[in-house]
Amino acid sequence: ANSHYEPCAAACPATCVDPMAPATCSLPCVEGCVCDSGYLLYNDRCVSSQQCGCWHNGQHYPVGSEFWTDSTCSSKCTCPARGSKVQCSSASCPEGQYCGVKDGKPECLEQFYGICHVHGDPHYNTFDKVTHNFMGNCTYTLAKACSNTTSLPYFNVEAKNEHRGNTRVSYVREVRVEVYGEHIAIVKKEKSQVLVNNVRQTLPVSAAGGAITVSRSGRYVVLETDFNLRVSYDTDHSVEVKVPTTYFNLTCGMCGNFNNRREDDYMMPNGQQAADSNELGESWQVLDNDSSCGVPVPSPPCSAEEEKLYRSDQFCGMLTARPGSFERCHAVINPQNYFDTCFYDLCALNGGQEVLCATLEAYADACQAAGVTLRPWRNATFCPLLCPANSYYDPCMTGCPATCVDRQAPQNCSKPCMEGCACTSGFLLSGDTCVPEAHCGCLFEGNYYGVSEYSVNKNCTRQCRCEANGQMVCSALSCSEDEVCKIQNGQRGCYPASTALCHIYGDPHYSTFDGKLYHFQGSCNYTV
Repeated sequence: ANSHYEPCAAACPATCVDPMAPATCSLPCVEGCVCDSGYLLYNDRCVSSQQCGCWHNGQHYPVGSEFWTDSTCSSKCTCPARGSKVQCSSASCPEGQYCGVKDGKPECLEQFYGICHVHGDPHYNTFDKVTHNFMGNCTYTLAKACSNTTSLPYFNVEAKNEHRGNTRVSYVREVRVEVYGEHIAIVKKEKSQVLVNNVRQTLPVSAAGGAITVSRSGRYVVLETDFNLRVSYDTDHSVEVKVPTTYFNLTCGMCGNFNNRREDDYMMPNGQQAADSNELGESWQVLDNDSSCGVPVPSPPCSAEEEKLYRSDQFCGMLTARPGSFERCHAVINPQNYFDTCFYDLCALNGGQEVLCATLEAYADACQAAGVTLRPWRNATFCPLLCPANSYYDPCMTGCPATCVDRQAPQNCSKPCMEGCACTSGFLLSGDTCVPEAHCGCLFEGNYYGVSEYSVNKNCTRQCRCEANGQMVCSALSCSEDEVCKIQNGQRGCYPASTALCHIYGDPHYSTFDGKLYHFQGSCNYTV
């Protein structure tokens, strides 16, 4: 288009880059197509000379084109007219997209995520969809940013496991996240508070100037950052770590390296591939004060009768049954991994509805997170989810429930629906309790406090208490001569300088005066 044939045309055609090329050409003429008058050659096409564009950093850009100046996508330029200077302004990629490089040029690309799911006793389903069955009950690195060359924010996610009644398997007891210099711990059975730098904070929590938030979402306590890291723990057995595309091939830990290659998901910290899941798990162990932890002896195999029963539609077969409650999800998330882990758990723990429910729950959560609406699978006698006062079970409640801090949260929610306990109309979430709006607590110095909760500042010179009217009332505080300002049991305050603390908790665990941790499940009377 916009060209004609000439038997003796200039060998150096007039182009947008060099409109005067024919006048200075020393080559003999050639036959071929030449652009019509008023048109110039640009990328093998004849375009109007008005469309020729601009030059910027040695690159030519057509009129009307837009481009990013570098791979941070922080400055966007346009070419307004032929021969003019490009016009640049600050900009960023829209929500749901990230700055990447495509065909050698910076572009805003669609965001996708790596999802690592840890559930049951426990099974680790990596970012690249490899499953590790590892029963160690120490503290392990799930995922962290491993590259020294990236300018992306550093993060580290660890899980502390424990035995629960059976020493052959273990479950997640605590999830610890380090990001932006903050250390946040989400603890088993604690749905209302998290530890922020060892201090208890009532949900919802904001840290690092708002770059980190921790809130309730369905059955989960969810930590999110401004760079789209998301760590969820149901405070029982199920953990999900979700990382954005920007960390592709930059992570390490039990969750793998997020590079879409299954064959290298046994990577240990030394860069070698582990021989099996046990060697992998032990390589990612993090030192803590639990000297009694380790990797238990594997459970004996099931009998033929048990195997047949556990694979049937009464048990794990529910996951793969067609028709069935989970059938709609089969095309999105293959249920086979969950079927295998279900069978493993029932064999290891001698059956039991609670074990079966945990696996069904894990698969249902993964399906809902992927946007699949399932048929109801719980009922009053099978895997019931019991809800506290002023709330009710909702199989598809908003992922952003209204709280005392943000009453409008559901209206601005982009998360898929989740199952959980929704507050009755007229009630708001305060920690993990649904309260009337009039009974909401206080927002003070960026943190939320329930009624009667108090805050002590860093040097213990001020104590503030949240009153029933939603106001913080503060008073002066000073530690006596035999007291020191420190954090004890998650609360900062003035404590005797020589206090030695022995902490007994759970089923049960003994933390001695000297900080050693022991696990002992005896059912007699003991001298503490």
